[in-house]
Amino acid sequence: MEKVLFREEQKFSQRWLWMLIIPVTLIATLPFIYCIFLQVVAGKHCGNHTGSISDLVVVLLGLTILMSGIIWLVATMKLIVEISEECIRYRYPPIIRKWKLIDKSEIESFKVRKYNPVTEYGGWGIKGSRRNRALNATGNIGLQLYLTDGRRILFGTQKKQAIESAIKKMMQAQ
Repeated sequence: MEKVLFREEQKFSQRWLWMLIIPVTLIATLPFIYCIFLQVVAGKHCGNHTGSISDLVVVLLGLTILMSGIIWLVATMKLIVEISEECIRYRYPPIIRKWKLIDKSEIESFKVRKYNPVTEYGGWGIKGSRRNRALNATGNIGLQLYLTDGRRILFGTQKKQAIESAIKKMMQAQ
């Protein structure tokens, strides 16, 4: 088994993200809960339309499932990057479940750099195109790989010195 030179796990830890998700969830579901309450308890219709309770319950259930799925996804997603003497392995469960490998022979060059996740890639997560991809969860420091087939991949990191040391060691290993 090959020796792991570097390993990092990153989760979405941005407080602003949760401060956005929770109010959006409440804003989306509370009107339906209120309308169901009005019809069941007070016997009044909600607004100008006389929708049935079953219609409201179905919409509320759909919204609840959707919002729960989004919350679950954000809570469970994490970027895992490993560098060994032979390759870089990564996955981003639950989206990318199986390990993806980049053999050191596929790496033309690399650099650890500061980047702007929003303007360069459209934010955090799995972003970009097939030719220029970023995998990140937080921060603005990354390992930029330039591959022999012309693709570029950037891995976000919170461990700048450790990832830089590991990639140099990997590329120098025989």
